[in-house]
Amino acid sequence: MEPSDGGAIPHGTEEVHPQQPQEPFIQNLERFQYESLDQSRPCIRLLRLLGEWEKPEVPACEIFHVNDWPPNATQHSYEALSYSWGSPNKNRTASVNGKALVITENLYWALYHLRIGDQSRTLWIDAICIDQSNLSEKSHQVSFMGEIFSCSHRVIFWLGNPDADSDLAMRFLEDEEARTSQEVKSKLTCDKLDVQTWEVKQSLEKLLRRQWFYRVWIIQEVIKARSAVFACGKYCVQVDTFRGTFNLKQGWFHVHPLLETAPGASGRSFTAMSLYFALNYFRDHEATDERDKIFALLGVISPKLAIEPDYAKSDKEVAREVFALLGNPREEDLVDAPNSVSELIYGLRNCRWRHLEAYYNTKDPTEYERLAYLQYSGP
Repeated sequence: MEPSDGGAIPHGTEEVHPQQPQEPFIQNLERFQYESLDQSRPCIRLLRLLGEWEKPEVPACEIFHVNDWPPNATQHSYEALSYSWGSPNKNRTASVNGKALVITENLYWALYHLRIGDQSRTLWIDAICIDQSNLSEKSHQVSFMGEIFSCSHRVIFWLGNPDADSDLAMRFLEDEEARTSQEVKSKLTCDKLDVQTWEVKQSLEKLLRRQWFYRVWIIQEVIKARSAVFACGKYCVQVDTFRGTFNLKQGWFHVHPLLETAPGASGRSFTAMSLYFALNYFRDHEATDERDKIFALLGVISPKLAIEPDYAKSDKEVAREVFALLGNPREEDLVDAPNSVSELIYGLRNCRWRHLEAYYNTKDPTEYERLAYLQYSGP
């Protein structure tokens, strides 16, 4: 049983206090150990989030391998979770196949709120479905992560654990979604809210400042999604509702081009951007691993570069490999090659390498790049 596309996401009836200890139940569980994936071909693990939890404070899950790719939509229909990992220093524990697996607190609350009563739900979640300690497997999975999202029947854009402001904003968005009058909708866009709804306006703006919007991985996850919803706590709204509520052309440069290429956009079409443009435009987007600021963009750039995600390579090696592939550098340009991904991005931002700027200025902008340029130039 899948939840409705709109409205609240059903969850268990037992409320769990955020500080409720998971001990001693967790102490009695063995540590979860991954079984190897066949890296000679595309294959994934999927997570079955169970409805019945032995302990209300410990998410109960099952993990299984899917060796046929792309997966059979009837046998292995799943939702992919797009979320921010959150602080690595705040951890909880989930029960996976009856064994203990440490997860971040943000993911813990996502599992809690995505639980559907006593029904199970099939998900793909990178932190659980990929053995993060296995660099070879991690590289293998990241190399076709765009396909993993595009093959899911829906992507959940999880904005994080709720607070009073997000609840107010999401309730407003749910009410907005339920409305049928276009006249009413036009009166309630974020830049036209009257004094009586100032508090709602502030809550909506705070929602757009959540960490999810600044993750570099969301670029690919949004673009590749066939269908998607925004979720925060127990609330869930369609992308069109989210996009239509905000007057994105009056600001919020970090979300407008992205939402214009998200599922449901009128006349949605996406033309890949150049890596040079992507590194410049998304330079302030965040990643726990600096190398991901490159790897996260490989699935949405054109032309494709002869580089694959490889976590065995150092930050310096990745930066120099990418630099050598950008804009046909001359031998003398390679002398000044960057020593890290951060140095590469900073150098592009400050026009350190004139040959790159000259090379890419001769290229016609793609549709995505055009949208982004329009935002910076104003209405």
